[in-house]
Amino acid sequence: MLYYWLRLENELAFYVEMIAETLKDIRYFLVIFVMCIAVFANAFYALNGVLETEVSDSTSATTEPSISTDITNSTTIDNGARLL
Repeated sequence: MLYYWLRLENELAFYVEMIAETLKDIRYFLVIFVMCIAVFANAFYALNGVLETEVSDSTSATTEPSISTDITNSTTIDNGARLL
């Protein structure tokens, strides 16, 4: 409805038609683009799931939380609590 109303104005008619034709022309590209994004997202999701499983398997073997030093040289425990 808005499309036809905007075309009534002579100054806007050309631009409205141009935008409509552009959107019509790129629809197949957008379908392929969204499919490619979904494929890469699925791959990263699957790889991240494998990495999280490996990390959780290796950390579940220890019964005590290990103490490590991060980049800022503050001492942390595995659950992220900072020691003073």
